[in-house]
Amino acid sequence: MTQQDFLRRFLFEELGVRGEWVQLSDSWQAARQHQQGPENVRQLLGQALAAVAMLSATIKFNGSMILQAQGDGDIKTLVAQATHDRKIRGLVRSNPGATAGSLGAMFGNGQLVLTIEPNDGDPYQGIVGLEGSTLAAALESYFSQSEQL
Repeated sequence: MTQQDFLRRFLFEELGVRGEWVQLSDSWQAARQHQQGPENVRQLLGQALAAVAMLSATIKFNGSMILQAQGDGDIKTLVAQATHDRKIRGLVRSNPGATAGSLGAMFGNGQLVLTIEPNDGDPYQGIVGLEGSTLAAALESYFSQSEQL
């Protein structure tokens, strides 16, 4: 993440609510410049980059976190990586004619993978079926099915 990007943690103690707020400006623009394809596919990459930046900020570790979605539809692979020192990168591979639609329509039969690769120690990987109409819904489904981070 660059100086124009930021990540803020917030907490509403009385309500038992905590969260992360992320804004990717420069990092998002750099990622978009390196990606070809339809705008909706690039938007999905931006969502994945924001998600992995937020998720990696919720745990203390030295290493990287990788969010990956893959399937047999128009979008074959979506990968977003964040490191403990707030560097992010990602890529998406899709058919040239990929059209907008629900996550299931774009990926077809797929899976969602979250990997934590610590610099020291064994990696952790959770794999679930890719469910939901949006990436946010797929992540929600992931956390209801998989072990928590």
